[in-house]
Amino acid sequence: MSKRDCDYDFLRILNDEILLVGARCTYHSEDKIDKNAVIIDYDGNIKREFTLGDGIQDIKIENNTRIWTSYFDEGIYGNNGWDRPIGYCGLRSWSLDGKEDYIYKTSNYDYAIDDCYALNIDKDNNKWFYFYMEFYLGKISSEKIEYFSIDIDGGNTIAISENFILSDEGYGKRSTFSLLVEKNKKYQKEHTFNFSDKESSQSLEIISSYAYGEHLLIAANRMIYKTSVSKIKALI
Repeated sequence: MSKRDCDYDFLRILNDEILLVGARCTYHSEDKIDKNAVIIDYDGNIKREFTLGDGIQDIKIENNTRIWTSYFDEGIYGNNGWDRPIGYCGLRSWSLDGKEDYIYKTSNYDYAIDDCYALNIDKDNNKWFYFYMEFYLGKISSEKIEYFSIDIDGGNTIAISENFILSDEGYGKRSTFSLLVEKNKKYQKEHTFNFSDKESSQSLEIISSYAYGEHLLIAANRMIYKTSVSKIKALI
């Protein structure tokens, strides 16, 4: 692969290719906009390049055919030269060629996205997004949107299985997680806990976490740990 100017924050595996995306992207002029997404083959050869916008919070891939991007506040309201940011809507999707596919829209101000904290896709290809400013959880199924209230403020990871969610506790409590269950359009806490290493019983000081479907990856104590909503449910 040739030398690139972009710092890549996300790596996602496609069928026989790799998607690399940088979270930041500068608008220099109408004729000069950073391309912060590149698709390469396994030999490092560049296949396609395109722009997904500035201020990307997360990237999810749906069925190896669709790229979903969520945006934090700077990607929504503008920075790095963007007056009308690509991520103004907070959530959108793209083809694997970088062509615009879906733009999140709402006529209800309560459901406008100021900052999309978490994004996930469940086994049925429903798209879930947790967003500020009122902290709602949204679910997109066949382009229909449902909204749920949730007993979490500022969580940035949501693992999903049926009507259960596993989420970190949010601001200042990234090492504490809760299992929540949906009742009457609200996700309520069933159990709150801290993870520990199975062998040493040492509590995990979590550096970062990442969810895909019901699965949860945790970086802590110079290790990567894996669990799932199903496993947590079985232990409680």
